[in-house]
Amino acid sequence: RQANSPLGSITRITPVVSQTDASGALHDEPATIGDFLQVIGSQATPELVRAFLGNFLLGIHAIDKNAPFLIIPVSSYERAFAGMLAWEPTMNADLSPLFTAVPSQVADTSGLSVERKFQAAILYNYDVRVLRDDAGTIELLYSFPTRSILIIAESPNSFSEILSRLRANRQL
Repeated sequence: RQANSPLGSITRITPVVSQTDASGALHDEPATIGDFLQVIGSQATPELVRAFLGNFLLGIHAIDKNAPFLIIPVSSYERAFAGMLAWEPTMNADLSPLFTAVPSQVADTSGLSVERKFQAAILYNYDVRVLRDDAGTIELLYSFPTRSILIIAESPNSFSEILSRLRANRQL
């Protein structure tokens, strides 16, 4: 946690892309979620990116550590949900520039290494998909609290805080 960030605070980060206008001058514009996913080298499918609206919120929740999260408006829940399921195998690595990466392999009950997978869970009365570390701690999660909002978070505590703030703004 950053020393100057009060515990529980949320800091918004606005990624920008440089654009050249008609006169040839460069200026920065807020990046769309598609721009952002492309810049980080994400393997999210084009269908998934098309299911997102362009604007999004990238933030850091100051709790026991700096916990990143994304809030992405969705234009098509069905395409977004299917796209998120398809993105699951690479999402952990794709988001690792910002989110803490979880090792991609885990030992199964016989001690053999197998691919770590997202699991269905219920968190704060919402359906979520979670990726757990070897100790069983949730390290990455995503959920559609409404058909028009996707939340991707590193911390269940951040997920709870985001839900509270969305409720306060009457977005849930």
